[in-house]
Amino acid sequence: MKNLVSVILGIFICGYSYAEVDTKVYNNYLSLYIPEIAPHSKLIKRQDIYTSIDYSDAMRFIDGKLVIESNNRGLIIFSGSEKYKSTLFYDYVKNIIVWNMNDKPFTQIKLTLDKDENIIESSSLNSFNFHYQYDYDEQKRLVMSMGNGANINAKNQFFYTNNNMLKSISEEKKILKAFYNRKIEFIYDDNNKLKKTIQTHYLDENNSKIDKTIMCYFTDHNENGDWTKSHCIKDGNIDLGDITRIIEYW
Repeated sequence: MKNLVSVILGIFICGYSYAEVDTKVYNNYLSLYIPEIAPHSKLIKRQDIYTSIDYSDAMRFIDGKLVIESNNRGLIIFSGSEKYKSTLFYDYVKNIIVWNMNDKPFTQIKLTLDKDENIIESSSLNSFNFHYQYDYDEQKRLVMSMGNGANINAKNQFFYTNNNMLKSISEEKKILKAFYNRKIEFIYDDNNKLKKTIQTHYLDENNSKIDKTIMCYFTDHNENGDWTKSHCIKDGNIDLGDITRIIEYW
């Protein structure tokens, strides 16, 4: 349970990359999951993602099999983790996320959206307490998120170049104790397709002690520019394994 809570809380504070799909779609993936699985040029209806890599090592917040479904506007409406028997249903009319565990209600998350359908605030509605806020730039791109929950304080900054995510910097602290800092660099090919990410995890607030470095390579891009295979390596020589995606489009 503790690992799953960390996964879900992290979902609300990660980074993403822009390509050719509407900005609000990328902001939606940013707020609810991770950039590597956002659509490149065409709206995704469903994606099944498989990996044997621990989520804390490589593809954050994906552990085992993950299913994500989106509506015809590209916004995520369902996500389900097979490993944790966890499902989340996203209602943009009531602005509520219903989170179930083992087919039983776990919590509900209240969303506050702006006129562009960007999430500007999220908070739990019961004793499972957390609250996050999101700030956007003049181009309506997320540039910072800050929040707290489950004894964790978090701050994330996002930097862009040529309308792509250049890097994200995450700082997370447990109460009275540093948790970890992480920097992720996003690298693209000449056609603006995601080619590689470089994650550096630190053990201290000043980023002077490196815990691990992880490189993930993205290949087998389909006709819509979305990768379907990935391979990750830790500390230059430790093979972490593969990640695959099966994608259905609108």
